[in-house]
Amino acid sequence: MAKARIPKKRQKVIAKEHLKAVFTLAKEKRSDKNLTNKLIKLARKIAMKVRMRLPLNYKRQYCKHCYSYQTPGTNQRVRIQNKKVVLKCQECNKFTRIPITPKRKQTKTKKKGSKNKKPDNRRKSKSSSKRQRKN
Repeated sequence: MAKARIPKKRQKVIAKEHLKAVFTLAKEKRSDKNLTNKLIKLARKIAMKVRMRLPLNYKRQYCKHCYSYQTPGTNQRVRIQNKKVVLKCQECNKFTRIPITPKRKQTKTKKKGSKNKKPDNRRKSKSSSKRQRKN
């Protein structure tokens, strides 16, 4: 008999749980470089399999060039230059630049009942103005 198919939404939920477990394990075992690098590759495969993006906090934990797990001070150098955070991987000597953006102010939301209509400044045609005079 064929296996029951798991819906895509459920697959993504399962994948998120697996990613969380893989990254926590990599954080615990960060002293073993080979294991953490294998775990990062596994996490990327899981995300690609279900066609989902890795969350930003997970993306920043590994080098995008050599896929090695990054820990600041041991195999990663962090600097701030020209409104950018510059991360240098000590494994492959490549740089990743992350822009520092200011926090956005929240705009006021419009009320549901109010509609902002612009005044109608168009010229009225002659026939419509004659109708108004007769009434």
